[in-house]
Amino acid sequence: MDGEDICLVIQKPPPFISRVVVRTSVVAAVMLSRLPPVAIVYILEKIRRGARVASFAEALRAHQDVVRVSIFASRSDSCLPRSLAIILVSRARGFMPRWCVGIRQELPRTAHAWIEADGDVVGENIDFETMTLLFSVDDNPSKQVM
Repeated sequence: MDGEDICLVIQKPPPFISRVVVRTSVVAAVMLSRLPPVAIVYILEKIRRGARVASFAEALRAHQDVVRVSIFASRSDSCLPRSLAIILVSRARGFMPRWCVGIRQELPRTAHAWIEADGDVVGENIDFETMTLLFSVDDNPSKQVM
């Protein structure tokens, strides 16, 4: 090596019970992702009841746990099941981020699902300036966006 420093970041896996919750949530999210959008929104609106609004740190931790535990959910083409799994993990922990689905306005037009907390996108590496929100399930039941 010619003077370059190499830094390895080794992340500790979540505790066992957390891994069980995450894996169960990923399986449920895959099943949910096969439903029509109207059914997904209906189910998410029901499960958000009683949850508090997620902070960015809480939502980011749920995102990191999902992508760390599930290879499937960490794939770039698994945005819908990943976002649903993050919602389910978050809800199991007592909070709820905002779930969003949008479409990119530039070619190629592609759909994308993501979560937001504290008004910011959580854990995604996409240019959201080119995205148009189609629908969402808000983190606060008193808000209605559709």
